[in-house]
Amino acid sequence: LLLDQYEKLMEIANNADVKLIFNMIGKSSQFTVISGPGNDELDYYTAFMEKLAIRVSSSPFKSAVLAYDLWNEPCYFDLSNNKTKQTTCEIISTFAGAIKAQGSTPLVTIGTCGSGDVWFYDPGILKVDFHSLHVYPDFKDFEDRTDPIIQQRAISRMFDELYWFNKNSPVPWIIGETGFAASMVLPLTFPGTNGAHGTLTDQADFVQQMLDATCNSGGSGFSWWSFQDGWYFENSPFEAHWGML
Repeated sequence: LLLDQYEKLMEIANNADVKLIFNMIGKSSQFTVISGPGNDELDYYTAFMEKLAIRVSSSPFKSAVLAYDLWNEPCYFDLSNNKTKQTTCEIISTFAGAIKAQGSTPLVTIGTCGSGDVWFYDPGILKVDFHSLHVYPDFKDFEDRTDPIIQQRAISRMFDELYWFNKNSPVPWIIGETGFAASMVLPLTFPGTNGAHGTLTDQADFVQQMLDATCNSGGSGFSWWSFQDGWYFENSPFEAHWGML
């Protein structure tokens, strides 16, 4: 049944003439070793990706699939699980092997949290075809939230990051996630917010700035975090209103 749902997604994408990137396992995974007793999750998930890759390779809509995002934001818990660079790279290599065994396409990627990921694993030795960079206009803890130029300063840091990453990444990269909170429903003036936010006009300006910066910095693609407005976390208003209406 689950594979049938993937097939339906591929059919819809094919008819709409758009490409899919399947977002696979997320940051809540607790992979701790490469394989073997005591780590059934890794073995089971590898087996699932093998079955999915077989289904995709035999589908009449397979051309709609651009890539698999093998592991979304592993950086969030590397330290808590004490993963070494070697372990992280071995796990990603295992997943990539399961996909690539069914043919050279689709491509494989991982959703990284930004250029700082290089401290947790080296982009040059990961078995991926391209990186999906996740960058947001975050404020720093030491910054004054009432500073009138805090928003533009946060965006400028993103420009620096894209430039640096392009100079240091040995493989192509895209903006896999970015966002700017805005809503037509209520003014986003919550105290203590940790990132840039504003009106829908501000949001549109940010999108154009980031799209231009991605192109000018050598990026190969651009995608947004959410396609429509929504309320995801009841107790954290700033987590909502990422969607471009």
